[in-house]
Amino acid sequence: MFDFANLRKTGLLGISSVIFPSLFLAASDAAVINYGATYSNSTWTNENTGRLTCSLVHRIPDYGEIRFVSKAGGVQNLLMELLPKRKAARIQNVTVRSRSPVFRPGYPDEKIGILKYYKNFSGEVDEKTAWNIASDLERGRPVVFSYHDWYFRDNSVDLTVSPIGYKKAYENFLGCMNNLLPFSFEDISFTVLSYERDSGNLTPTSQDKLSRIAEYLKEDKTVTRLQINAYTDSYGTASENLKTSNERAEQIKKIIEQTGVDASRIETAGFGEKHHVAPNRDEEGRQHNRRIIISIKNEEK
Repeated sequence: MFDFANLRKTGLLGISSVIFPSLFLAASDAAVINYGATYSNSTWTNENTGRLTCSLVHRIPDYGEIRFVSKAGGVQNLLMELLPKRKAARIQNVTVRSRSPVFRPGYPDEKIGILKYYKNFSGEVDEKTAWNIASDLERGRPVVFSYHDWYFRDNSVDLTVSPIGYKKAYENFLGCMNNLLPFSFEDISFTVLSYERDSGNLTPTSQDKLSRIAEYLKEDKTVTRLQINAYTDSYGTASENLKTSNERAEQIKKIIEQTGVDASRIETAGFGEKHHVAPNRDEEGRQHNRRIIISIKNEEK
């Protein structure tokens, strides 16, 4: 890890406000507006939501913040967002490059890529570019976003993302990513469970699905409503099948309640042999009809 504090004591960092000025407007018409944290106020913080979301946040004075985000799911993912106080006023290209650390002067800038800002939207960075930026920051290289600012008479803007204080927070961020659930809300928000033949037991595959739902619900406390609908095939009498479907729905409800979801947010319904999705002529069709459907909604959906 680079010892920025020692470099500053020895004078190699110079005056921090010159390296990462918060806001500097040159006197010429071709002014360059610079946003960036200084040595003393450059911070990176981890803002995680259990095993659902990992966030790494860097706040930039006068500008807003940038954040790396990774979410639960079957595939590792990384998003980088630029969240300015004022959203883009027009569509334009943004050049991204990294600069040589101040303790290695003379090395050229390295181009990372060109992004497109869309009007009235915050800036999003694609996954490959986000990983490149994260890696350059880990190497101690400041990353600069350059564009023209409509709000400042189209003057050039350099937005500098500081590597100071980054390394430890980034290590924590990677640790959080490795602990994310391997499935997302979308993976469990609508689930169909099936039963074994002549049995009240779920199939092994359905047991795994129910376990995933339970594991997810232990992490996500934003669930507002959970609907459990149960159905049977047409074997037996209509009244028996209706009773069986209600009992099965209640059994699933009890399992889900154990994850901490308030019982008042769980609704159940048994439909017996109504609403078949397949013919009842053979076992394959009847197994499709013996089912539980779980629908989940949360505050953000």
